[in-house]
Amino acid sequence: MTVADYIKAMPKVELSVQFHGAMKPSTVATIAEQNEIIDQIKHYHDWLGLVRDPDYARVDEIAKMASSWLQQPDDLKFLVYELATTLFRQNVRYAEISIDPTLYGALSLQPDDFMTLINDGRDRAERAWGIKVAWIITMPREEPRRAEEIVRWATGPAAAKSGIVGVGLGGHESVMPVGQFERSFKLAEKRDAVRMVRAGDEQGAEGVEAAVDALSASRVVDGFGLAEAPEALAKLQEQNVALCVNVTRAVKQGWVEEAAAYPLRALYDSGAPLVLGSDMPAMYGTSLVQEYQQAVDLELLTLDELEEVSLNAVRASALDDEAKAAMVASFTEDYGKLRALYIED
Repeated sequence: MTVADYIKAMPKVELSVQFHGAMKPSTVATIAEQNEIIDQIKHYHDWLGLVRDPDYARVDEIAKMASSWLQQPDDLKFLVYELATTLFRQNVRYAEISIDPTLYGALSLQPDDFMTLINDGRDRAERAWGIKVAWIITMPREEPRRAEEIVRWATGPAAAKSGIVGVGLGGHESVMPVGQFERSFKLAEKRDAVRMVRAGDEQGAEGVEAAVDALSASRVVDGFGLAEAPEALAKLQEQNVALCVNVTRAVKQGWVEEAAAYPLRALYDSGAPLVLGSDMPAMYGTSLVQEYQQAVDLELLTLDELEEVSLNAVRASALDDEAKAAMVASFTEDYGKLRALYIED
């Protein structure tokens, strides 16, 4: 067994994958054709070209456009099933998928109907492959007035039955200050829901600290700039705030010139709970396995350290303490068995 075989075979947990950035271009193109999108929007072929070959400065815009092409209930159900199947093939046992219901207005669904729809795709995947999926309901920074409404629904009595485990805040930091969402996220904290915030893409460590202080974030995505901010990293460690990163995203957004330059080592050494995720795999042309693989290939992490990062994802998940302990023990046992088969390249 090679290192690559070992990494693919490792059981994993995925905590930071965005549904609208994980839709396969080939499937999106088929859905667009079936829904006759060419007759509904201008410059359709230009947009389709961007779905297939993204302009990385416009990934959110492109993903939102592609999401609007989902106009039939089966479109959404199939894409959920497809994503869960893709994760299963990477030996992901459990995933918390971020999804923004506001992107699918063309389906004209009430919140509970929306959950029934995506859970149909999720449940089909679980029956077929055994993978378990939960949901982080994400809100866009562009719509702070809807934040409290979204949080109240996503943390309400029916949320757990629908598989919702938390709320998230997406989009660029410059769009709206975090203070606009403070009341909503305090409600989420009171109801013991995951609070996942994308921060650091524009404001660096200052943006991350604002997310932790104002929003009581329990999980930060990106966190770029933290490697040069030991006090901010210490805050994440002290408050047990998971830091979910994607090296490929950093490269394609131009934050670092190449993956080898990404400060993964400094982040790991800080002691903050570091987690690797696939983020927007279809947009960035990556996967969780690829993120794991390049971290080892480029000697950003050793194999032992990669295992610890993988276990961090279990510990930072929304699973209950008993389930986490059982999964950590199971994964650790599996790693040992796989190591026994391991043959260095």
